[in-house]
Amino acid sequence: MNLTFIFKRNLWLLAICLLVSNVNAQNQRLRANLEEIKYSTVKTTNVAKSDAKAPHGLTANYNSETNIVDLAWKDVNTEKPTVILEEGFETDDFLTTGGWTIKTSAGIDSEQSIPGEGVVTWAFAVKSTEPKNWNDRIHSGERAMGIPYSATQFHWLTTPEIEAKNGYKLSFWTWYNSGKADDGKTYITNFRVMVLSEDSWNEELFYNSEAQSNTLESIVEIDLSKYADKNIQIAFVYEGTDGWGLTVDDVKIEGSAKKGNSKDAEFAGYKVYRNGEELTTISDVATTTYQDDISSLEDGDYTYKVSALWKEGENTEESDPTNEVTVTKGGGTASAINTQELENVKLYPNPNMGTFTIDLGEYNNAEWTLTNANGQIIKSAKATNQIVNVNGIESGLYFVKVTSTKGTKVFKVVVK
Repeated sequence: MNLTFIFKRNLWLLAICLLVSNVNAQNQRLRANLEEIKYSTVKTTNVAKSDAKAPHGLTANYNSETNIVDLAWKDVNTEKPTVILEEGFETDDFLTTGGWTIKTSAGIDSEQSIPGEGVVTWAFAVKSTEPKNWNDRIHSGERAMGIPYSATQFHWLTTPEIEAKNGYKLSFWTWYNSGKADDGKTYITNFRVMVLSEDSWNEELFYNSEAQSNTLESIVEIDLSKYADKNIQIAFVYEGTDGWGLTVDDVKIEGSAKKGNSKDAEFAGYKVYRNGEELTTISDVATTTYQDDISSLEDGDYTYKVSALWKEGENTEESDPTNEVTVTKGGGTASAINTQELENVKLYPNPNMGTFTIDLGEYNNAEWTLTNANGQIIKSAKATNQIVNVNGIESGLYFVKVTSTKGTKVFKVVVK
């Protein structure tokens, strides 16, 4: 065997070793090929929101001998934080109904556009039994939104529009990495969180160094209070730098705040309603009970609800109402149906163009009613997990009441 042959063979073996090392590094940075990322749509699981902190947990006790109805509720300060938007990327019906978008751009300040066919961009990262997979980059469930290192330019995964309030907070989980791969080379990944407000994109987070690596070790949180009373959208932006693949999972916007989230807004009391009509206004903010004498009223059903009042300057705003309770008077009998709020029922998107989804969760045998701001019934039907289409109605504020044997829930719905 001559020296020339041995030299050529060794060069060939060295080339194979370098190639294998490079492939391993690519797999490490990507951990899946594009066939394993199912590009589809993503469902917005909750964009329904309340404009103001509201009372809740309304109950009634009716004494048929005295015809006195004793109402009691929990005050606004015990309200649970409101989830404004929540997305875990587990289902496939989102871009058309949820308001999310996926776009690309040549630069961070360049015009965004829908990605063309075959463009590598944001897509589903799905758990798989294949050797190369995204399993260790998904925070919960079976899916996250992922993008491979082979993507070029800028890629925008953008939420629906919401009205921000003081105290609102964005949180999400990400698998972000910058640093050395198995081939010994250092790869830097550029990742941003941008907020669109008043037609301008603002950078709220920028990862571009090894020190910022966060491979699902801790949740990322961003305070949105600076955008109080403004309509905003949030974008997760991946910049193609031949860095590492990245995932985003379990996105949530939540907060509980006064109307407009202004520091000047003051709690001004409660309004009590009977059968949809105002019964009384309570100015004592410490009072969470009310007695209603119905001795002079005819036999029948009487339904109660309570809302909170918030005052800012000369303006007074009213919160969403509590759950409703119904008292039955008549025939020497007394009953009070204490209907609890259906906490897991969701309605989205909100605002919308006349099409929205009612998600009943675990509740069955429910009905829903759509009314306008004057209380007129626009439409009603038995409820399933369904898409409701009321296209053609005028823009404005409406109410959707979902009722089941387990309770009720009322949504304020804005139709654009």
